[in-house]
Amino acid sequence: MTKCPWKGDELPTGSRLTALDETFRGDPYPVLDRLRSSEPVHRDKELNRWFVTDHGIVRQVLRDKEFCVDARKASEDSFARKIAGAAEEAPSMLGLDDPDHRRLRSFVSRAFAPNAVAAMRPRVEEVVARVLAGLEGRASFDLIGDFAGPIPFLILASMLGVESSEEPEFRRWADAKVQVFDPFRSHDAAARMREADAGLRKHFHRLIERRRAAPANDLISDLVGANERGETLSREEIVTMCDLLIVAGIVTTADLIGNGMLALLRHPEQCRRLRERPDLIVGAVEEMLRFDSPVIQTGRIATGEVALGEHRVAKGDSISLSLGAANHDPLVYRDPHRFDIERTDNHHQSFGGGVHLCLGATLARLEAQIAIERLLQVFPLLRLSPEPMIRKRLPILNGCERLVVLTR
Repeated sequence: MTKCPWKGDELPTGSRLTALDETFRGDPYPVLDRLRSSEPVHRDKELNRWFVTDHGIVRQVLRDKEFCVDARKASEDSFARKIAGAAEEAPSMLGLDDPDHRRLRSFVSRAFAPNAVAAMRPRVEEVVARVLAGLEGRASFDLIGDFAGPIPFLILASMLGVESSEEPEFRRWADAKVQVFDPFRSHDAAARMREADAGLRKHFHRLIERRRAAPANDLISDLVGANERGETLSREEIVTMCDLLIVAGIVTTADLIGNGMLALLRHPEQCRRLRERPDLIVGAVEEMLRFDSPVIQTGRIATGEVALGEHRVAKGDSISLSLGAANHDPLVYRDPHRFDIERTDNHHQSFGGGVHLCLGATLARLEAQIAIERLLQVFPLLRLSPEPMIRKRLPILNGCERLVVLTR
């Protein structure tokens, strides 16, 4: 745990509450502690938003219908508008409210239901084994690029019917599209993102035509067949849905695996306990989610004037909910900065809440459980390399871009 650099009455605000700031990027929790203890509902004038760090208020707003997600309902120049960017004109279901959100979510919810995910266990185990086989004999590897990233990519590519020959280009596009989460992206990053977006959309249009001609056992075939079942789902809605799944689903699960392994390797006694007791993996993953959430903040917009703690929030105001701060609130968790895979109070807000509870939560948990358990078995001497890790510079995400580990 690093020491928070602010002293006296000075409070962190604006970009200093995002991974764009070096101190926050290195260890956000002392920064969030400082803000929670002084101003749990903070008016961030720099980014034109409210920033909430109190667990109870975060949980309330996530579930309260007085708050929405559609950035088109936010006030001009608000943080929600900046985050939405180009997607504001045609948002995915991630940026839509009911009834549109409910309608679109219903088309894919079956594929991510607990029973459907449980049936995917053999496929997940197969993918993890394939990725691990590619690391056999190596003295070191990048835990993110070589392990944590490929697993959710291969799972989702398989669900969407992507051919193995198409995987390299598809992966390149998916990696470039992650910049959609950065409203302050560089000109070059924006150009790569636009190119990737065009490539992905063109590819999905081709896949839709293939599945119309010859349906297969994949999610796109199911979506294409919706109209034949009397449901209404346009071609563009299918493309946008697939684009969302491949972008959001990969990076967050990769960060869950990466952050979880980083926590284990930084706490050797916990790592040893999990190797000796693999039956602890389910609770261990929940603690990983609480301890270092892959999505460190999410947003809502006030649909009318409403109370937020001791403050009055105006209609259209943008609200950033710090999931990371909520998961470390000392009023809720005993010794919140302690990583303990056998912790009983390991509930968390990392998958959001309410109608926008993360659609892929069950699948992400399964992938992380299998990936981490198998990695520890295959590489019993795994440890962190002295090579410095590289953290992501994305405002709402929390994870490593590169994390080198040694195997012997």
